[in-house]
Amino acid sequence: MDVEEIGRRLGVGALVEGSVRKSGDRLRVTAQLINTVSRYHLWSHTYDREMRDVFAVQDEISRAIVNALRVQLGAGHPLVRQATENLDAYNLYLKGRYQFNRYSREGVMKAIDCFNQAAQADPNYAPAYAMLASAYSLIGYYREAPAGVVWPKAKAAAEKAIALDDSLAEAHSSLGYAKGIHDWDWGGAEQEFRRAIELNPNSADAHCGYALICLIPTGRLDGALVEAKKALELDPVFVINNLAAAQVYFVRHNYDQAIEQYRKTLDLNQNLPDTWGDLGMVLAFQGRRAEAIAAFEKQSSIGSGKAELGATEYALLGERDKAEADYARLDEAAKQQYLRPIDVARLSSLLGHNDAAFAWLEKAFTERDPQLIWLKVDPRFDPIRGDARFAGYLKRLGLAN
Repeated sequence: MDVEEIGRRLGVGALVEGSVRKSGDRLRVTAQLINTVSRYHLWSHTYDREMRDVFAVQDEISRAIVNALRVQLGAGHPLVRQATENLDAYNLYLKGRYQFNRYSREGVMKAIDCFNQAAQADPNYAPAYAMLASAYSLIGYYREAPAGVVWPKAKAAAEKAIALDDSLAEAHSSLGYAKGIHDWDWGGAEQEFRRAIELNPNSADAHCGYALICLIPTGRLDGALVEAKKALELDPVFVINNLAAAQVYFVRHNYDQAIEQYRKTLDLNQNLPDTWGDLGMVLAFQGRRAEAIAAFEKQSSIGSGKAELGATEYALLGERDKAEADYARLDEAAKQQYLRPIDVARLSSLLGHNDAAFAWLEKAFTERDPQLIWLKVDPRFDPIRGDARFAGYLKRLGLAN
């Protein structure tokens, strides 16, 4: 991609680009700093070093860039934070970060393996534990492992990272995710995310987590939009930041902006069935029927290989007869396969089956479903929001006020 286009998309005036080549224990690092408007090379250099010098090379490059940009830093300002001297741990950590950023079940499971190995190679490597906690949290949110197993592991890894380095923003963010999603400890989660932002105001993860896990669930939607936009500004090409912004627009009923943001997310990764489903849902709310059906069919084809619509999709599209016909078969289907209670509760709410909606919500509470954190603001529960029973469930979540 053209340098000027990259600069425009990222909102930056200069880019660092280069390459790393490794042969045995030898490294050759080339790097250049480029003005994104003039395309002028502000600085460039080639480094030939031993692998053991990798951390020193990072520091040299950072200082050279600072000098080239004539940035004034306070005395002793750390440019490179060296959390480990163990090269094996460091390489495993980098591989884990790459897998985590793929944002797929396979990638996150591989990331967990890499971060565990990094922590074994260097038991004092705080960033490895922090990212391990984040990976467990992502698996926990998408229920790819039993909650009773994965969430204690997420909290333990985050607490270990904080014990090793209390100034590590990522560690506090990771603990904030676990406290919010699983513990429903909103005050504790907010404390951790605020601490993370205090430690590193440029942490996109901290701003994103604060929006998703604290501000949206508690109904502070204006603040959530500010934080989600900040996360996007800091890291516009990370899938989760884009999804967070889309989620904020959705719960604010800003459907046009939500549609735009879901599409931007899918531009980054087309293989996200849940995101296709969310896009279809918002398109259906807007009455854009043909586009909604196309999105639903894409969701189904990625998930099952078949472009099929079900009761939820028919309900959102307003095809009540088809939705009710499929809904009538749910009890029988539940005997043959697992139905996620929160999904059936939403469907029941949309169709006006209030008693059933609350019965399925009760099952979701029993399972401590991670998506219950959206209950206060989820538009799919608008039809039952006025029922006195709804307030009782918000109280159990700690979200009554």
